[in-house]
Amino acid sequence: AAVSSAYEEADQHRELLERSITLTSDELGTHNRELRGRQARLRQLNAVVLDQARAIADAWTDLDALFRSMTAAVCGAMPVARAGIWLLDGHGQVLRLADAQGEGGAHSSGLELAARDYPRYFAAMAEQRIVAAHDAIGDPRTAEFADGYLRPLGITGMLDAGIRHGSTLLGVVGAEHVGPGRVWTEEEQAFVASIADLISLAVESDRRRQAEREVDRQRTFLRAQA
Repeated sequence: AAVSSAYEEADQHRELLERSITLTSDELGTHNRELRGRQARLRQLNAVVLDQARAIADAWTDLDALFRSMTAAVCGAMPVARAGIWLLDGHGQVLRLADAQGEGGAHSSGLELAARDYPRYFAAMAEQRIVAAHDAIGDPRTAEFADGYLRPLGITGMLDAGIRHGSTLLGVVGAEHVGPGRVWTEEEQAFVASIADLISLAVESDRRRQAEREVDRQRTFLRAQA
């Protein structure tokens, strides 16, 4: 009886070990599939960033065209219903929409957001690299937009990255999700941050070009007065 009991106990331990090995193997397979999927997604998003970098090199004199290209790229790559590029005024108190692509591919511009109306959002963008609001209406950083913007357009998630030159905030690039809840992945957050960096390069290049034109204009004026 003792021998039989020992064999039964050994069989039970063996079965438990086999089930554990099977479970671990299944979990490992699932993890590997998830990892391969994330790597493929990262390659896809990086390819879009590279295309936009080339666009800056090829068409850097037309900032409006670059912005339209970038909002379209964000909408297509994420994908999201809306994407926008906002530039901050010289006083840091107003964000003005430089370009947005909405549903159906339509582009718009000109909308303004004042810091006095959205203090928490402006504070968050000043302090944080990324504002990933998975629940935009419930997130205190973006809840200020709920009644006037999010609910009317059905926006449930916002993913915004600051456009910076050094430590100075120049503006914001954002992606907006419409529909059921969505969790922004690390790859998507890195993608939007990379697009923000490209926009920063384009904006600074445009400002330098304008400054150079103004210097040339003044020199021409002074020569004419001599």
